[in-house]
Order: sequence, then structure tokens, then C-alpha cells
Amino acid sequence: MPNEKITAYKTGARVRTEAIATPSGERYYISEKTKEGILLTELTANGATTNQIYRKTDSDPETVLAEYVCTGREFAVEQREKYTPVRINAACEACGESALQRELDTLNIEDMRDVPALPMLLCTSCNAKSYFITKEYIRNISDSNIGMFTEEELSLRERDKEAFINAIWEHVIRIFASKKINRIKLEG
Repeated sequence: MPNEKITAYKTGARVRTEAIATPSGERYYISEKTKEGILLTELTANGATTNQIYRKTDSDPETVLAEYVCTGREFAVEQREKYTPVRINAACEACGESALQRELDTLNIEDMRDVPALPMLLCTSCNAKSYFITKEYIRNISDSNIGMFTEEELSLRERDKEAFINAIWEHVIRIFASKKINRIKLEG
């Protein structure tokens, strides 16, 4: 894998790689320039977000992306006229259509100051919002954001990391259920 060439496509403030083989399976990455930094997102082939990193920086999306995924690999960025949104391999729970998109793909990313901690999906057919998160996503977010947890939560994390992840998972599910936002079922 170290000699593998990584190709990415740039459209405006977004740079997106082709699928890359990783030890965790096939992944692709999106680096997006926001008003105050860069949002780097890692996704599976079926569209599930597995990690999201936000850096307050003046750097460009290509540089941040290259630093994250290209250790020892050649990196080529090609310009594209139109951005290809993330394909979510699932049907909308509200209308049944296969028209789900990452909500960030529907917004002008360059004007965003606040990036949502949990990725949301939007149905382009009925405008219903939904979500899909993995325990891998929760694990990655909790590992890179220790400062947002209380001492009690961190103590649980040290004693039993899986119980800690499950507690966050259940909390997220309750929050979305109370807001009547559906969790989608990804295929593949």
C-alpha cells in the first residue's frame, strides 16, 4: 500500500478522494474548507461516516487531506467542475426513497462556522432529516475530544471503554428519538 497513488478531485472548497483500501476496509475522505478551518471526514464505501476531524487552520483542503491519508504515497488532485455528493446506500425511513445525502453536501461549506458533531443526512425527495452513526465514529470522536467529558465519564472510559462507548451510543439514540429524527439502516 505505501507506493499506492491516491487520486482526489477538487471542486470549490471540497476535495474528495477515490476509494482507498485500508486495514479497516475501503474508505474515502473529504476535506472541506469552512469559514474558520478544515473539516476532514472519513467514510465507508456505503456512506457511513467513521471519523470527522475539524481543524481551525488557514491551510488549504488539499494539504490537510494529503497530511492525513498520504503518508508514503503519491497524491494527485484533479480539478472538477461539479462536486459528486456522497452516496448513502440506504432508503429514507420517512418516504422510502433512496435519495439520502450528507446534509453538509447540500450546504455552502465555505460559509459555515460551526460544524455539527454528528453527521446528519437529508432526503432530497421529502426533506426529512435522519442520521447514521457507527460505534467506530463514537470511538474516534471520543478519542480525539477528551476535553468534552466529565471526570466521572473519563473514569468510566478508563475502567471499561466499551461500556463508555455504549453509554454515549445510547445517549445519542435517545436524543435523536426525542427529536423524532430517524436512524437509517445502511445496506452493504
